[in-house]
Amino acid sequence: MDRLSAMNSDRPLITGGLMDSITSVSLITFLEETYGVSFEAHEIGIDYLDSVAEIARTVADKMKG
Repeated sequence: MDRLSAMNSDRPLITGGLMDSITSVSLITFLEETYGVSFEAHEIGIDYLDSVAEIARTVADKMKG
């Protein structure tokens, strides 16, 4: 099974070794440009970005205002 097919919304991205700090910054830039949201410095870490579900929840919360 390859890495992509093993993904699910709760699989750890950072703590699971799939994302590093460079990838996290690239993801934040993408999310900010695509969804018109802004991330605070404390939100760029495992508490907000460690799974697809956490990322989606964070972006959705930010879009609500």
